[in-house]
Amino acid sequence: MGASLTTQEKHNIKREIYTLYPGLEQQLEMAFSCHDVEGTLALPYATLEPVIRHLLMQYGLIEYVTPPPPCPLGSGALDPAHVRHELAEFGVATTRLFGDANLSVEDFKSLAVVWLKKILDTHADDQAEWMEKLRADQEEQSANYAKAMKEFQEQYVKQQAVYQQGLEEQQKQIQDWNRLLEDAHKTQQQIYDEEVRRMKEIQEREARASEIARQEELELIRKYQQKLEEIAKSEGGFGQANPYVCPPVVLCWVVCDVLGPEKSI
Repeated sequence: MGASLTTQEKHNIKREIYTLYPGLEQQLEMAFSCHDVEGTLALPYATLEPVIRHLLMQYGLIEYVTPPPPCPLGSGALDPAHVRHELAEFGVATTRLFGDANLSVEDFKSLAVVWLKKILDTHADDQAEWMEKLRADQEEQSANYAKAMKEFQEQYVKQQAVYQQGLEEQQKQIQDWNRLLEDAHKTQQQIYDEEVRRMKEIQEREARASEIARQEELELIRKYQQKLEEIAKSEGGFGQANPYVCPPVVLCWVVCDVLGPEKSI
């Protein structure tokens, strides 16, 4: 409320409060009439203050009319010092609140409107402050959440990197082991192939030696037959009259020549 209010401004303020609290004006007039038993149309502040306090509590503004400070209550009553300036703007003499002078019904309604307006403005300020605090808390929570998420993501990336590295190392070990087994198998196969080749060569050598020995034996037999034929030719008719029989001396020589000295007679 400004430093000086016009009649229209005061009317607008009252209409605003009466609109927010329907029936308020009638309640104030009825309460004033109930307390004005003598019909003087004027009552002291001490009589009217509890009525206003009851209305404030009725409208759910109990936190503003209940001690401790900084609520407008001192020793349990609304302190008019909190609305001295606003009452002066409404044309209510503040001396009436602290002295023995009585308040008219219009002064009483202005007093109630001023208190409600004061408390509503304070409530709006408190709400704005609370909203600002809530916004700040939300921003702080959002920042903490973002920080926590960032730390989680960084930690997750690190853990994934460590896991991937371990997986790659394990895979490498498996590959190395497989290569080792493959090399060992190849080595064994090479040894086996080499042994087979060596045995085959031995068998081939033995076969060749056996063939050479057989050919030599055949050659000895051939020579022996040739000698027999030569002997038969050299003796002429002896061979034609009777089948040729090798003399014992010749037979012994031939057997020794064929069988060798170890098996000779």
